Amino acid sequence: MRQYKGILIKCLTVPLLALTYVCALPLDADAKTLYVNSTNGNDATSYVDNNENNPWRTIGRAAWGSTSHASPNANQAAQAGDIVLIASGIYWESGSSSGNRFTVSLNPANNGTATNRITFRGVGLVYIRMNAGYRGGMIGCNGRNYITWDNFQIDDYYGGSTSDTGPVVFSGNCQHCQIINSDIKGHAGSYYHGYPTFGGNYRGISLEPAHNTIIRNNRIHQFTGGQNEAGIMAYDSNDNVIENNEIYNNGQGVFIKGVHPGSTQARNIIRYNILRDNYSGIRALGAEDTKVYQNIILNSSNMALWAGFSTSTRSRFVNNTVYGNARGIVAQGIELIDVQFHNNIVVNTAEGAIYNWEFPSPASQNISFNRNLYYNNTNHATYDRITFSQWQATYAKDINGMVSNPLFIDPANSNFRLQANSPARTLGIDILDINGNGSTSDQIPAGAYITGNETIGLLSQSSVSDIIPPMPPANLQIQ
Repeated sequence: MRQYKGILIKCLTVPLLALTYVCALPLDADAKTLYVNSTNGNDATSYVDNNENNPWRTIGRAAWGSTSHASPNANQAAQAGDIVLIASGIYWESGSSSGNRFTVSLNPANNGTATNRITFRGVGLVYIRMNAGYRGGMIGCNGRNYITWDNFQIDDYYGGSTSDTGPVVFSGNCQHCQIINSDIKGHAGSYYHGYPTFGGNYRGISLEPAHNTIIRNNRIHQFTGGQNEAGIMAYDSNDNVIENNEIYNNGQGVFIKGVHPGSTQARNIIRYNILRDNYSGIRALGAEDTKVYQNIILNSSNMALWAGFSTSTRSRFVNNTVYGNARGIVAQGIELIDVQFHNNIVVNTAEGAIYNWEFPSPASQNISFNRNLYYNNTNHATYDRITFSQWQATYAKDINGMVSNPLFIDPANSNFRLQANSPARTLGIDILDINGNGSTSDQIPAGAYITGNETIGLLSQSSVSDIIPPMPPANLQIQ
């Protein structure tokens, strides 16, 4: 027990990814703490009678208010303000058998509100798996608002995504939903139930369309393939924040992809993430006013920061650290409008710090490069295979940039903070007001670390090492 404003509250230790304590603050009079336990729960328990000693058995019962995705009962389901605490264990769930790419099997029957969210929270290691015959998105929100999914283990091998989707789906113009503190893993070429696999547009987290979503402090991995598979993929989605995730072994790490007629995809923010060992890091294709800043991108086999083609408008790639990728900054096509690459550090690229895909002349692209630092790249700009000085003289690009050793503290161990005498410390200009002082003209360092105290990557650890919990046996089912 702890105190909040003199009131005793109950705090639970959550070991994976979350911070030390998860505290259930006092709820409004009409809200409840609800309980789910796969070992001793009973789905026949009513909403009124649910308590710590009388839990439900399945997450579906808490979400739908019934035992059927097709027949929800909103009066018996989690309500606005409720917190659903789900005990450690493996949960074999039913859901939707439609295979529709926008469907969410555990979609809540009710909405939360701005002041009273509905929160589904795993207490310890909670593994969600789908029973045979149920495919598509496992958790997320379809047409629901103010829902939080906190601390879950999602392995799509035990789910079965259909074409153009993944195991975590935010769709139906849902608003203000969240996926936090979770591990989201793609299938490794097959499914537990023997379903056929799909490749194109396979993704871990799907936003299509979803708005004001928070994706924070998750591991997202093994959504493999080329440029049309991704850890996170968005269509027609506005005002989402993707932050403090570790995203690895995917096609694209984050792909702000397409805009359908009559829709927009604007003002999405991607920050404080570590992306490593992906085909490509972060791509803004169909996007307006995308802000990509203070990310670390490592060991992409293709591109690191990628703009275009299509209608990438006013995208800002600022203060990122790009290290050991095949290609650094990629500008594709002549359709780009007012795209800016400023204050980035690009080191050890195998082919080019700047890579002009489809070889349009840099002079024909509406792109600004400024105050970037480059070091130890095989070529500077692949267009004409020119050097940095030629890049400046011929195309007037990056006039205030430099080629110099950034003097990272310990790049071999993924510490990309800057030494005290790093030339990057006085290179950048804070065009996004990242430091929040109201000025967009003050001097800041280039690269992901501005103060050196930022947490980039998972909030619960400071390195990029894997700490994946052990998986229970594949054939274990708790009925």
